[in-house]
Order: sequence, then structure tokens, then C-alpha cells
Amino acid sequence: MKYTFIGLRTKLKEKREIKALAKKRDFRTISSFIFWLIAQAKKGLILLCLFIIGCASVNYLPSGQNQYLPSTQSVQVLYEKPQKSYTELGLIICEGDMVSNEALFKKLKQKAMRIGADAIIIRDTEISSDLYGGSFRKIEGLAIKWKE
Repeated sequence: MKYTFIGLRTKLKEKREIKALAKKRDFRTISSFIFWLIAQAKKGLILLCLFIIGCASVNYLPSGQNQYLPSTQSVQVLYEKPQKSYTELGLIICEGDMVSNEALFKKLKQKAMRIGADAIIIRDTEISSDLYGGSFRKIEGLAIKWKE
């Protein structure tokens, strides 16, 4: 039994040494090369996942004078002009590749909350696709503040 424990301990030590060689890119054994190859594949997989998730950008074009308002806790999403009187803060444009509408609306609302808007009037939504099956989405919304 003691022999098995020592043998196991030796194997673990060898495995650590092989991993250390793989990190240094010292391929003395085929095992160190395999460990290095697996590490590279993991990095590639992480990058692939980030690419699949997609990228979205948010742009804000203030209308008139720049007002610095405190951020709000919630924002209403409206699809037509409200009856209530309001002040226009600016246009928020959210666009991205391989991103869902929900993700774009979330980013749109986050930006509106940061600039102190009470609501967003959606002006335009656009979805287009390319030959490779990818999609491009764009949402434009007018950030507004209610007049008291």
C-alpha cells in the first residue's frame, strides 16, 4: 500500500513538472506539448465565446444645451409621443452585431437612466442580415424628461 501512495505522489509530481514545461513552451515530452495545446484551445474557446456573444455600442447625441441631470432608477419605453409635456434630452442610438433586441433595449435603457431621462420614445428599429447568417440591429430612441 505504501508503494502505491509513493507511486501516486511521483505521478502527480511528474504531471506538475510537465505542466510547468508546457507553460514555458519547452516541449521535451509529448505530454508537455499536449498540455500546452489544451491551454491554447481554452484561450481560443474563450475568445470564440466573446465573439458569439456579440458587440453593441451606444451613442448619445444631446439636443440643445448639455444638461447634467441625476441618474434615474427606471425608464419607460414609449412607441409614440406622449400626451404629457416633456423636454428632449437627446437621441440615443444602440447598434450591434449578433446581439438580441433585448440586449440592445437593456443598453438603451441603461444609457437613458445615466443621463437622467424619465422615458425613451422609440423612433426607429432596424434589423438587417448579411450573407453569412449574421445580423445587425439598430435602435434609435429619443430620451425625454417629464416637465413638472
